[in-house]
Amino acid sequence: MSVLSEPKFDQHCRDAVLGLRAALLELYREVKADPTAPQDVARRFSLNKNLSWKISRILQSEDALAAVPNIPGNSGLTILLDAMKNAGAPESSIMRVQAASRAFERMVDTHTGDRAGLELTLDSMGGEGAALERSRRLAFQGNSGIWGIQCQTRLAAQFVAPSHDDPDLLDLAFVAGWQGVRRLRPIDRWPAFQIFLRHDDGTDISDNSNNLPLAPDKNGGSWMLNEFCTGAMPEMHSRRAPNGICYEFGDGPVGRTGEFGCFYGNLRPMVVSRYASKKDTLGEFHVGITIPAAVLLFDIFVHRDLPEALAPEVLVRGRLQTHFDYQDHSLIRLPVRTRVHDLGRNPSVATPLVNGYDRLINTAMTAGGWELTEFHCLRLILEYPPMPSTVTMQYQLPEANKTR
Repeated sequence: MSVLSEPKFDQHCRDAVLGLRAALLELYREVKADPTAPQDVARRFSLNKNLSWKISRILQSEDALAAVPNIPGNSGLTILLDAMKNAGAPESSIMRVQAASRAFERMVDTHTGDRAGLELTLDSMGGEGAALERSRRLAFQGNSGIWGIQCQTRLAAQFVAPSHDDPDLLDLAFVAGWQGVRRLRPIDRWPAFQIFLRHDDGTDISDNSNNLPLAPDKNGGSWMLNEFCTGAMPEMHSRRAPNGICYEFGDGPVGRTGEFGCFYGNLRPMVVSRYASKKDTLGEFHVGITIPAAVLLFDIFVHRDLPEALAPEVLVRGRLQTHFDYQDHSLIRLPVRTRVHDLGRNPSVATPLVNGYDRLINTAMTAGGWELTEFHCLRLILEYPPMPSTVTMQYQLPEANKTR
């Protein structure tokens, strides 16, 4: 069979794994081995515990592609078959496993060349569980070295509530930043943040004149939360960009002596409609990953009067250009599956990921004239978020006549 006439990769891989799984299940039945008891199997057949555990995971997995990392190599499989043969397994069962193993190896050779390529391909496809976990971890290490900078935690906390003056409009606020920023080599400038608010079609909702500071700033800036910045905080620089002002970190020491935490935010009262329109159908909250980060902490604080926002969809999209454009087709949705946790009303928000996080949240609550008892907290934690990317939580805006 030529390569062109082979089945598509995912189906071919699934069939090969399931064929091997079926052969191993038959072998276990013949020797009366329990697939769910790997320790007993290891003891009874004098097998390495790690090998028996891997086989058990294969036999119990209903997801063929997720079982691939547990499939032993030829030497491990030979050890298993020799042990089973010595225990009285019939030759036909042994030969069936050997044939299924050869079919699996042919599939690997056809599509990826080797096991390393196979696992990388499966990780890139996403699948169930911690999609792209291996690739994201490797990318964090690689990007840290390439760009010469990294952080422990990327933080974004966003707040949405009906306006006190007009409940048909929404007040928005946010707190964002980085903890444990460390340079790996001298860097003159690094883009920190650029914030804008847009309609679904990408057009600006308003200018920056209604941005209100969350806390008094001695330097007159409306963005920086200097009280919460820690360590060797560098000088911040600003420059004009095509769609706003870009703030940049200045230079500083390499390594631990130059490590710092930086936080910023603002309040925008009565800035968008609560309801859907021809121009807007989605409520969206975004956080950009522009520094290699070990973990993303993304919280949405939803007022109790906005039940429509309590079950947002999460999108992780790659950014192939510097500026985020909603209509840009270079925004590629990545197969990263995440879970949003509802911490409930009046949540306990303290976390070891960000020092003093509860005080940061209280600062935003005070600026908005809110009480934490009025809000649900929806929390997303993503280890090694792809960089550069934009992580979005979005929900459908309700029709006005359906919520009044």
